[in-house]
Amino acid sequence: KKFSDNLKELEGAADVASKSRAKAEAAEKIVNESAAEAEIAAFDVKKLTLKQVNAFCGLAEQFRGLLNSVKKLEGQATHCATVAAAVKARSTETVKRVVAAAGKNASAKELAERAQAVEAEVTAAADKAQEAYAVVSGFVGNLTASRDEHLLVLEDVITGAKTSASCSCGIRAAKACTAAAEDVTAESLKEAKDTFRQDIPGDHYKELSDGAENVSGRLEELRSTAQRVSASRAAAQAAEERLNAIAEEAGVKPAEEEGGAAGGARHGAVGGVAAFFTVCCLALVGVL
Repeated sequence: KKFSDNLKELEGAADVASKSRAKAEAAEKIVNESAAEAEIAAFDVKKLTLKQVNAFCGLAEQFRGLLNSVKKLEGQATHCATVAAAVKARSTETVKRVVAAAGKNASAKELAERAQAVEAEVTAAADKAQEAYAVVSGFVGNLTASRDEHLLVLEDVITGAKTSASCSCGIRAAKACTAAAEDVTAESLKEAKDTFRQDIPGDHYKELSDGAENVSGRLEELRSTAQRVSASRAAAQAAEERLNAIAEEAGVKPAEEEGGAAGGARHGAVGGVAAFFTVCCLALVGVL
């Protein structure tokens, strides 16, 4: 019985402790919520703290440097798409030469058939490069517009902080905020967004953090799509090497990169990429 009484006392004490802990946690939650509400209510864009100035500045640096990163990816994709189109044009010319040289010779005809099969691989890879390139171009236009829209707001806040930040160190930080991030990535933009959301209370300037999150995702999609252009270009070039080997086996000189018929075809192919890009960009406006 004594043991039973002691057990009940322990259970009672544990229950009291549990209830006390729950009350303490509830009180702490109320205090934290009150502090957060007070911080939100106290926020004044005309009296930014040093930490808040730095948060705006960090995001601004990312958006300032965004355009260079986007243009770099676009340039790489343009080059790869142009190379792939030129490979396609040369392959077409090489196959024409192999077929013409084959005549009625049975073994030569077999080489011509092999050449045509490889040409189909070149064409498929080059077309994939052009399709991905058009998607890249759509992302570039969309990201450029988003960058301009968000940077306008950020620059306006930073300009105001140069004279109205809550302390002299904040004013100096705003005046010194002129740099652009050198290598903007989806990750670096997201990090700046996370810092911004942490230091700017409540839903103040939520459209900026939401916009940065969205741009970060599209920048990653741009990067992966540009990689697809490069991979397709590499596939087209690899197939062309096999085609050239078949041509040499048939005693035919493969089409060259510059000059002659291949050079003219190359010029036309580049124009074809530009035309394809224009059409697909118009189609992608509503999607992206």
